[in-house]
Amino acid sequence: MIIATAGHVDHGKTALVHALTGVDTDRLAEEKRRGLTIDLGYAYQSLPDGISLGFVDVPGHQKFARTMLAGMAGIDFALLVVAADDGPMPQTIEHLAILNLLGMTSGACVITKCDKVPAHQVQAVSEGVSNIVAETSLAGIPIFPVASLEGQGIAEVQSYLASMARGHARPPADGPPRFIVDRAFSIRGSGLVVTGTLVSGRVAIGDHLALAPGGDLARVRGLHAQNETTNEGVAGERLGINIAGNNINVDTVSRGDWLVAPDRIQVSHRLDAEVEILTSEKNPFGSRGNLHVHIGAADIPARFQVLGETMVRPGHRGLVHLVLQSPVSAVHGDRVILRDKSASRTLGGGRVIDPMAPKRQISSVARLAQLRAMAHDNIEDALAGQLNGGDGLIEVARLMRAWNVYEEDIEKLSQALNAKLIGPVDARALISDEQWDNLCRSLVQAVDAYHVAHTSVVGIGLPELHRCVGYGLTAPQFRSIIKAVEDLGILKRIGGHITSPGFQVSLSDEEAALWQRLIPLLATQDAAPPRVVELVDSLSEPTETIIRTLTSATRLNLLHPVAKNRFFLASSLRILAQVATKLGDNFTAGAFRDATGLGRNVTIEVLEYFDLLGFTHRDGNARIITGDGDRIFHDPKTDPIVPTVDDMDTSMIAD
Repeated sequence: MIIATAGHVDHGKTALVHALTGVDTDRLAEEKRRGLTIDLGYAYQSLPDGISLGFVDVPGHQKFARTMLAGMAGIDFALLVVAADDGPMPQTIEHLAILNLLGMTSGACVITKCDKVPAHQVQAVSEGVSNIVAETSLAGIPIFPVASLEGQGIAEVQSYLASMARGHARPPADGPPRFIVDRAFSIRGSGLVVTGTLVSGRVAIGDHLALAPGGDLARVRGLHAQNETTNEGVAGERLGINIAGNNINVDTVSRGDWLVAPDRIQVSHRLDAEVEILTSEKNPFGSRGNLHVHIGAADIPARFQVLGETMVRPGHRGLVHLVLQSPVSAVHGDRVILRDKSASRTLGGGRVIDPMAPKRQISSVARLAQLRAMAHDNIEDALAGQLNGGDGLIEVARLMRAWNVYEEDIEKLSQALNAKLIGPVDARALISDEQWDNLCRSLVQAVDAYHVAHTSVVGIGLPELHRCVGYGLTAPQFRSIIKAVEDLGILKRIGGHITSPGFQVSLSDEEAALWQRLIPLLATQDAAPPRVVELVDSLSEPTETIIRTLTSATRLNLLHPVAKNRFFLASSLRILAQVATKLGDNFTAGAFRDATGLGRNVTIEVLEYFDLLGFTHRDGNARIITGDGDRIFHDPKTDPIVPTVDDMDTSMIAD
């Protein structure tokens, strides 16, 4: 269990930690000289039953409030310290307000310096503390009178902390790791060491983590958990991690950074949060302005805009959009504290709702409804609100980063919520059953409407259909949905067109006659088909007649307009697709050119057309097969030529 002190300057926080652990947490020379805690101090205590307590001693001076806030990141328990000779003071009140805004529910109050005042004053201070605590999340916490230097009352505090530690439930350790960095330093012979709290997941020696927000990779070389050497750290423990990596050193790691799983690194300059403004504020929280945002162990200047309201009154909650001066790696539920633009006064605080907030339409009706649906504490309720509220599609990759969960967690949630996972592996999305039915209905209606308006066209093109029925779908997601509805028999794909299963078109008599003359010219297997101008020369027909017939054949999926001046038979493209398939994933344009015998320019035209129809996907200089070429480039009812790759000269195929 990790315990942090809180309270006014010179109220005996450091002396209390020393009495409890035997460790003096003031380690800096300046702290010794001034008798004042300036930076975070750390101490550990091992209990007889093996349970370990970690203490974070924070400064109480107003000037060091940002350091105090850094010390509150990832703690489990708060020790509110109040001196008997002073009673509650300004920083007592502010620190208590911060603990309340952080949602701290586990804690105790310690009245120190009880040997310096009469018993009735101790009682009066205790009652005063009890009254102010009663209005916070720490209401009802026990109060212990102590004299730290004499050891009076220390045993009672130790006993209570031990009992709380035994009953403390650690956060789940089965999620992706997230580690808050609150200190970085070098040790001769070991290198860089970072300390902080592991708030989720596990970390073991040999693991690779990413430093956020920068993104540099680091390897775990050594571990200390609760000040003891270990091979693995789990969520809820304070760790010292010895890390190594390119571009990672004591100058590139700062308090407020995070160590996260490499596939979970995501940073944002924009956060949407639900916040509460302190009742102590005299004026409403304005509609927009500047402030400081404390999140994790970081302190970041930011601009804010209230969402949906003109302002937030003291003692009330509201939604705010935060634009940070520097990026942060946050997830849903992370706590934020808001301080004024001079960082001298706490204004309020709350929790992150969307760690990757959009830049536009941040206060639209739809966006506000989405945020209210997302504002639940647990992911299942949040997703249920989004899915049932008509939010449409939820990207799985974004969801995993925003909530710091694994894909298998999303799969379980989809079953529990009667939702569907759609799209390819690298672009999956979650959609409700109701929205899926609506999407299918919209697709059918769009295709039927197109048939009514274009009776001589085989079907609507994929890009046009995507524009008609977007639903926020990416191109890969849309192609995946088309495949799904095709498999269900709802719609039919013919090349790059989508049609109703029962819809039929045909060539006119004049076009059919010309088409029979065109087929032999277009059915070349060892070279690119002739250009339109060459077809005109060969057939001695008017250009407009040739183009009209080629266009009609394209609508029937007999032809594909690979380039402006060149048409390929569907059967020819199917052969080329088979060649590409035999080449395997990550084939290059050069390999495809050598395997087919096509010229360089025609090769590029064909591959770009493959990309357009979703048969391939370009990844740098390579292509990856993403579709079924036989299905995309062949309709058995209309394709007059059905050769296969095996009918070709095998020398055309690269091994």
